[in-house]
Amino acid sequence: MNARRSSSRGGVFVGVLCTALAACGGPLRYAPKGTPKAPDADASIVADLNKGSSLTRLTVKVEHLAPPDRLKPDATNYVVWARHNDGSPWQRIGGLAYDADARKGELVEASVPLLEFELIISIEKQPAPATPSEDVVISQKVED
Repeated sequence: MNARRSSSRGGVFVGVLCTALAACGGPLRYAPKGTPKAPDADASIVADLNKGSSLTRLTVKVEHLAPPDRLKPDATNYVVWARHNDGSPWQRIGGLAYDADARKGELVEASVPLLEFELIISIEKQPAPATPSEDVVISQKVED
């Protein structure tokens, strides 16, 4: 009889634990489609917010993404940017590691010093421009 009670209590504990973890929410996940500049592109964005340090860990993966020079002459890179709001300057987060054969790009475990922000991926002629070009292929608002 005690074994049954113990087993039953274990099941209740697991159920409560699962409910508590679901309430915490976990990382935010987004699946934006490409802009008219890259309509076939599909992105997967995972934003893990750390409210204690006001920092977001970001992973971005994009599929069906044409080589940059096919979308903009002389372009060589895709760059990920973030800004808090329309009045804030853009911050370069990093470049996508792009595989032309697979038509995929990714930026893994980047840090963004914001909890809510606008994210874009732009086509660039250099790997580290000071500001983004107007040629945006992905756009997403990240917010809890």
